[in-house]
Amino acid sequence: MATLIRNSLMKALIVIFFASVATATGDAPFIVAHKKASLTRLKSGSERVSVSIDIYNQGFSGGLLSHSFELEAKKQGMFYGAPAVITFRIPTKAALQEAYSTPILPLDVLAERPPEKKFDWVKVAG
Repeated sequence: MATLIRNSLMKALIVIFFASVATATGDAPFIVAHKKASLTRLKSGSERVSVSIDIYNQGFSGGLLSHSFELEAKKQGMFYGAPAVITFRIPTKAALQEAYSTPILPLDVLAERPPEKKFDWVKVAG
C-alpha cells in the first residue's frame, strides 16, 4: 500500500514538473529588470545622476531593451529611486502586465567626499 502511494505521488510530481517546464518555456515573456544609478561631479555645486534600466525578456523569444536618462542635481541631499515599473502586454491576453526592477541604493548627492587618488604611488625598494 505504501509503495502504491509513493509511486502515485512520484508520478504526480513528475507530471507537475513537466507541466511547469512546458509553461516556463512557452511563448510567454518573463521580464527581469535591473535599475542602476551613478553620480558624477560636474562642477562646484552641481552633480549628474545617471540612471539606466535594463529590461531582459527571459521568456522563450528573449530580448533586451535599455533605457537611460540623466538628472542634474544642484541641491545637496539624498536621492531615493523607487523600482521602475515596466508595463507590457502579452499578445494572447487583453490585460496589461507589470514587472518591477531592482531598487537602487540611496545616493548622497553633493556630499563632501575626499578627493580620489587616481594613482597610488608605490615606493619600490631597490
